Amino acid sequence: MTTTIRRARVVLARACLAVAWLAASKAGAQTSPAPLDSSARTMGDLVDTLRAAAGRANFANQLPSVNASLDSLADCFSRGGTRSLSLEDAAGVFKPTGATGALTIARWYRSPCSRATPVTLGSALSSLLIIANGSLHGMMEPPTQAWVDAFVADMNRIVLTNARNANQAILAREAAKYGPGSAQLNVAEVGLNYVVQLLPGVRRWFLPSSATGPTPNELVAAYRTTDLTAAQAATGHVTGRIVSAAEIGLRRYTFSPSCGQGPTFVRLFHPCSWSTGLYVMAPRDVPLARVWGKDVRAGMFVALSGYHLGCTLGVERRCAVGLATQVLPYLF
Repeated sequence: MTTTIRRARVVLARACLAVAWLAASKAGAQTSPAPLDSSARTMGDLVDTLRAAAGRANFANQLPSVNASLDSLADCFSRGGTRSLSLEDAAGVFKPTGATGALTIARWYRSPCSRATPVTLGSALSSLLIIANGSLHGMMEPPTQAWVDAFVADMNRIVLTNARNANQAILAREAAKYGPGSAQLNVAEVGLNYVVQLLPGVRRWFLPSSATGPTPNELVAAYRTTDLTAAQAATGHVTGRIVSAAEIGLRRYTFSPSCGQGPTFVRLFHPCSWSTGLYVMAPRDVPLARVWGKDVRAGMFVALSGYHLGCTLGVERRCAVGLATQVLPYLF
């Protein structure tokens, strides 16, 4: 009987200890903040979560230099006004921007973590992600670690999607400018468009960009010997004549995904490229005539979807139409 009572007391004592341990465990768990809701997707949420995890892991004593970097980044986002930056907007910072803006060159910004300085803001975001995936990652509680992992994974997915879309856009622009349906350049145009990329001050308008691909600009220097015009003969009748002309100007590619589709009338007013500039007509209405020197007739031309219209000014006003075809390939 005495032995039975002692065993009952031992079981009761163990049960009390188990209840006390569970209560202590729950109390200890309540000291750690609950993980953030996955729908809260701002840089401020990520910074606060990492700093709280660093505080609970005694990061300041274990890795003081990394903890100082984390505090500096937190202050940078605060001063730069980018704590409210959403996950999607933060991922968009890593998009290629091409040419550097004047504000970045001047360095007049107050904080490198502001929206006005995407290059340095991207560097700060990268540094923060390195800390989140590096030494601090193994010190986080599982719920916090899962939230941070989801944040970083979603940002990586958006960055990759943006990069894929940007590459697709660049490929589409290259196909529009250099594909089989684009204008075929002659030798003079090839030389001019190469040289203009070497000239300071103007080459930026003709050089390709790492962010957007080929430039929409292209120089035109064409000799047309099959343009058709109308003139009044000595007998008083209006007759059609073949004339020679030269075009010097600028071609612009629209890079529209739906350009050049449909019937001729639609393609004409929704072109993949258009050009305009100086139009010089030969002194006489004959093919293969000179378009320089004395008595040439000058005016302006407009070209849409392979069709061009040129009109001369002065005493003898004349208009001519033609196709952007080369009689001798690569020459004129």
